[in-house]
Amino acid sequence: MVTQKSVDAGTVVMPGMPILTVEETSHLRLEASLPGDFVAKVKVGEVTQVSTAQGNFPGRVAEVVPATDPASRTFLVKVELPSQCACQSGDFATALFPVGQARMMSVPQSALVEHGELQGVYALNSQGVGEYRLVKAGKSWGDRVEILSGLNAGDRIVVTQVEGLRDGVRVEAQ
Repeated sequence: MVTQKSVDAGTVVMPGMPILTVEETSHLRLEASLPGDFVAKVKVGEVTQVSTAQGNFPGRVAEVVPATDPASRTFLVKVELPSQCACQSGDFATALFPVGQARMMSVPQSALVEHGELQGVYALNSQGVGEYRLVKAGKSWGDRVEILSGLNAGDRIVVTQVEGLRDGVRVEAQ
């Protein structure tokens, strides 16, 4: 596809002077800047999630340019996009690169109950009775919220119909 015409009819052209800019639209790439701290954790060939205005698509890391940009201290990572992404040259996109793992506890957003400035969840004891527990919430990812404190691994919590629930009410699982 011709994306730019640099000369008009009758223009004298010299060797090396561009006449047209031609773009191949079947193989698009995302060029992303990655901070230098994480460049060693990104490998050529690994799959990454790419987000555009048209949606989310899997991409594959095609190249990690081994030179850093001195102004921003970032590395250039080139990600191949699938042909079905319906992207166009010049679109804005972001890529998610897995650079580590962390264990955390999270609950669905629907499980959080707010009383004024306090946040909590209803946890079930061994008899199936709901007990309101104050929690400290962290970051949100989609419909889940990180819980920094207030719950233990393995605690059962109420995730639906929490609006009318009170301490001491027996809850039956569905």
